[in-house]
Amino acid sequence: MARTIHVMWHDIPLFITAQKRIDKKGQETIVFQASTFAAKPIRHVQIYQARWNIEKMFRTTKQHLGLQECSARKMETQESHIASVFLAYALLQCDQKQQKLSTPETALRAAERRKGIFLNRYIDRLDQFIHDACA
Repeated sequence: MARTIHVMWHDIPLFITAQKRIDKKGQETIVFQASTFAAKPIRHVQIYQARWNIEKMFRTTKQHLGLQECSARKMETQESHIASVFLAYALLQCDQKQQKLSTPETALRAAERRKGIFLNRYIDRLDQFIHDACA
């Protein structure tokens, strides 16, 4: 399902892995991944899969949770904003697990459909988190 070749690009040694995938609709695609280290093709694929979850997390926090919308000038305020966004994402992950949903994005859509019905639950969780952190 995957093959890796070694190439030189601008005097930089790279390892290009081609992976064949079948998407949700059953269509076959080839994805190319570039790495700077030698490994078996399956290892490159595994690392890419782990990194893809990180990419999705940043996409969700930027597009839906306001990570990029901080205009504060003080470092402390910026740090608080980032911490709040990541806390919101962590709560989405808790909802994902609790409701047995496929992704945090699915949990976000479910929460948006509820239109704040469970807002008190989030506030209670945050209150408990702050209480535990200060204890």
